[in-house]
Amino acid sequence: MKGLRDRTLASLLDWPFLAAATLLLLAAFLLRPAVARVARTYTKQPAAIRRPLRQLDFASLPSFEARWKVRLYDAPTQDIGTEEYVRAAIWGPQENAAGPMEFFVTYYSDPADKVPHTPDVCGRQAGWTVKRMSAMDLAVAWPPARSSDCTANQVTMTNSQGDMLTVFLFVAEGRFCKTRNQVRWQLAMPGNRKTYFSKVEVAAPIGPDGDETAAVEACRRLLRQVLPILLEEHFPASENLRNR
Repeated sequence: MKGLRDRTLASLLDWPFLAAATLLLLAAFLLRPAVARVARTYTKQPAAIRRPLRQLDFASLPSFEARWKVRLYDAPTQDIGTEEYVRAAIWGPQENAAGPMEFFVTYYSDPADKVPHTPDVCGRQAGWTVKRMSAMDLAVAWPPARSSDCTANQVTMTNSQGDMLTVFLFVAEGRFCKTRNQVRWQLAMPGNRKTYFSKVEVAAPIGPDGDETAAVEACRRLLRQVLPILLEEHFPASENLRNR
């Protein structure tokens, strides 16, 4: 019996055992503070918008003419999940013969905010039928992030009133994103201290002849011109996102 106790005591005094026991004790005391420190370091904070979206100056668009009309109207904030948005109907001098264009931008900065659903999903819920979806390449006048080129989503929908073309994309921390998953990946990427994301969409009615040419060009032109204004005057500057 005494020999067994001696062997047990010897094993307890063995240096590998002591080292392992010390590491376990240190982990027990330090793991929680370390995890909390990592969470504080890498959890992103909300980024305040530079200028409210409802103050967007449509007259600053290069193709804006005196004959254009813009009417802002409200959106249900409980449905869109944010109070920072701009929604407008736009009547142009030429291509809006079938009706006004629709312009809708939402802004989110809480890391817990959910990425909003896309117009094809919301449209179905509102009674629209999606006829086709495709990609639209955009060459933006001012290059945000690393490139001036981006790809938007083009959706043609129909209901009893006629056909509508909607083009949309997301902007997350200054980068263009085509899908909701791309937004989530960008928000999860380390590097920036602060975060935001936005959904930008424009829509134009399609005439009774079904020709989408005018609607496509009107949406493309509006997006190409309004995205630089949003990034330069409204969304946070890239350097402010990195500030810690």
